[in-house]
Amino acid sequence: MDLIHQIEDPIVEQSEGYFEANSDLHVTIRITVDFFHFLSAYQEIPSPREVDYVCGTIRSGMDMFFLLAYSCYAINTDFRTWAFHCEMPVTYKDLRASFFEPIRACVKTRT
Repeated sequence: MDLIHQIEDPIVEQSEGYFEANSDLHVTIRITVDFFHFLSAYQEIPSPREVDYVCGTIRSGMDMFFLLAYSCYAINTDFRTWAFHCEMPVTYKDLRASFFEPIRACVKTRT
């Protein structure tokens, strides 16, 4: 099973039909997995061309991400759930580490 389905399938199953055939969810997960693969492929800082490409990929899905976030807010209205971490990674190495951890945890819970 590919990584997209390893993340998406449990969400759809556990949402009791709420996310059935939700393209916002699918596109958001697909772009997240694309970024995961990008970070996996580049151990060192990637070229500006590669960075521009992945930024374009992320920008292409921003509308769907916000639509997904809005629909999720209907499920859980506790503001604390939607709080962002205050500290952003400073180095590329820190960015990779902070991004890999939740993806791996999500996949690990499924296996």
